[in-house]
Amino acid sequence: MQRRAAICLLLAHLVQGNMMDVIEKYRVASKNCPLGCDDWTNHNASLWHAGKVPSDAGSYCAQPGAAVNTALYGGWCYCKQHTEEEKGKREVGSPPPPSWDDIGNARCETTVKQFGETPPAGFQYDTQSGMTGSLYYSKQVSLDTCQGLCVNNLTNCDYVSWGHGGWCYLAEWCTNMVPKVLDYETYHNGAQPVPPAPTPPPKDWDYCVPVEGVPEQVNIQIASGNAVVISWVTFESVAPSAAPTATVNGTAHTGVTHTHTTQAQDRVYYMHFVLVEKLTAGVYYSYTVKSGGSGAATSEAFLFRAPKSWAADAPTTMDIYGDMGVYTYNNMEWLHKDCVTDGTVDLVVHMGDHAYNEGEDDERRADGYMNGFQPTLSSCPWLPNVGNHEYYSGAELNRYLDSTWQKWGPLPATDQTAAAAKETQNTTTTTTTNNKVNKENNRRYNGSSSATSALGYLLSAGNHHGVGVHGALPSNTSRYFSVNYGKVHLVALDLNGYYGTDPCGAPCQEAQLAWLKQDLAEANKNRDQFPWVVVFSHFPLFCTGCQTKQFASYYESNEAEKSGNGNKTAATAWGKSPAHLAMLKKMGFKTPDLTVKAGSDVTIDTFEPIFLQYGVDLYVAGHWHYYESLYPATSGKASCKTCAEPTQDNFDSPKVTVHVTSGNGGPPGKDSFTEDCPGPDCGHIPATRKQTTEFSYGRITAHNTTHLTFQQFFNSNGSLFDSWTIYQPNHGPFAN
Repeated sequence: MQRRAAICLLLAHLVQGNMMDVIEKYRVASKNCPLGCDDWTNHNASLWHAGKVPSDAGSYCAQPGAAVNTALYGGWCYCKQHTEEEKGKREVGSPPPPSWDDIGNARCETTVKQFGETPPAGFQYDTQSGMTGSLYYSKQVSLDTCQGLCVNNLTNCDYVSWGHGGWCYLAEWCTNMVPKVLDYETYHNGAQPVPPAPTPPPKDWDYCVPVEGVPEQVNIQIASGNAVVISWVTFESVAPSAAPTATVNGTAHTGVTHTHTTQAQDRVYYMHFVLVEKLTAGVYYSYTVKSGGSGAATSEAFLFRAPKSWAADAPTTMDIYGDMGVYTYNNMEWLHKDCVTDGTVDLVVHMGDHAYNEGEDDERRADGYMNGFQPTLSSCPWLPNVGNHEYYSGAELNRYLDSTWQKWGPLPATDQTAAAAKETQNTTTTTTTNNKVNKENNRRYNGSSSATSALGYLLSAGNHHGVGVHGALPSNTSRYFSVNYGKVHLVALDLNGYYGTDPCGAPCQEAQLAWLKQDLAEANKNRDQFPWVVVFSHFPLFCTGCQTKQFASYYESNEAEKSGNGNKTAATAWGKSPAHLAMLKKMGFKTPDLTVKAGSDVTIDTFEPIFLQYGVDLYVAGHWHYYESLYPATSGKASCKTCAEPTQDNFDSPKVTVHVTSGNGGPPGKDSFTEDCPGPDCGHIPATRKQTTEFSYGRITAHNTTHLTFQQFFNSNGSLFDSWTIYQPNHGPFAN
């Protein structure tokens, strides 16, 4: 009741947001709602995105879009309650209603008098038909009376009594209160012991729970120029013994199943992945999915469209952003409209920081995120990347790694993916460096994925079975990978290690650099077919605020999400906390005293020369919760390398990589452009072109071989904030 009141209080201050309403027909009410879910039309319609209960909501579990800031862990429902008539019509000696505990197990008690005696103040006799003997009854009393009889702050009390033998007593149910017996004196004339502390009455609402063997968290990850991976989750009491199946347009495709256990060791996920190849651009495909477990259920039918962007004569389109969780102001509504409803784009690219934070409540936060995203991602392919918040709340990168295709590095044969891994033959250089990663992982994780969060597992394994193995140059890891998509060669990088986060350390960094150079060299051989090279990761190289001298560990912390990445006061307080330092040690931070400036400088020194050498056209990042576009630029002076210096004031035939930050898809809060003041990057940097702190997301359209447009749209109303077009007639390495 207290939680519901918080939701209602919040709604009074909400402007309609952009988290779409999600109906979860595949989940059911928890045991705290023994009568099941109540019909949503009996409750406050302002919980819903448009202020109206959807016609198909019924009594299903749901994530009403305007309530997700308070109901944090996915689908929920109001508990169906007994009517007052059902509560009152209880014969003497009969058991209490199923949703209430046995007689005596009440939060408050008062003396029960024999029939005919004066009842306690505030109560009345009820001589309903058929009720005789020592019984009195009061359905409801005023709040003042309730507060007088009970303790703590109360919002609602129901009073009911049952008789046993020749006696009865009055039980008062008061929600959200510590159990306390107020009057012992006349309980059965003192002949019976005082009843035990009660089991609380049914909750007004509760989160819903998965059903044995029923698919959920269905999503499609891009794999290559004509293939996708269909992924989903089941919860089953016995591990599936057969391969999972996706039936696409009537044809069954089998895949693999991975197992993930939460850190609390009390929930087991079965994560399923099925590769579907030889798809035709622009064609719609109907599919269902099913686990290989005994008695597993077949999912509802889904429909997805193979990207039109795969066609040679079509523009290449994608929505791209970083930093999005389940909040009222996120961009999920627009992503669904862009890709599913309107077909404006063919792909969703999420540049890291999923869910915020996926490890919360034993990873139920991540379940809610993926189920909330299911209406979009079951119909629209996506490409997830790793951010720093895939490390937090017990997730520590691992749910991401386990839920995308490739995990940390080359997979052990025990992961049921050896056959897929054999499909790729990397060059000696890449294989050698990946072997270093594998050796390090074997030492740390006994040859298995380091993933400890289910979302990480789902995303990482999906990428492994997708772009990591079938991409342009297979990397065998979901931490970095590439894919040829339409007219664009897309490259994803993981820069966490440069800010001290990555427990893998130097082996992973060396492997990524060796792979990247080889991948970009191969991409330059195919510029006639894939002219545009777009690299993305979670962290920007150049940005306003990237020069801050706060600890990088704060820069990647939960506190920075609320107080700002460059907030000096918050960062100083955070860095002095022994609890935070202990957490950093547990999480594997190599250098907890590393500053953001130092990490940024190393990142720029490492990657800018590579981008210029191989002619990377565009670099897109998130992390900072704002949008900032820069003119074509190179690194600034040694005193402020992140203060990029523009080489021109337009995008006509740029001679260097263009950088843009779009990290405000729907995080917990906004950053500002003045967090590092006074300083050389206070407010802006020399190359800054346009900025906004409003929640928003980006879109890339590669029209042809010479023109690529970047646009930024507001979450609040879908309107266009910014648009600029690169004209590049000469793709390839930039001159030194």
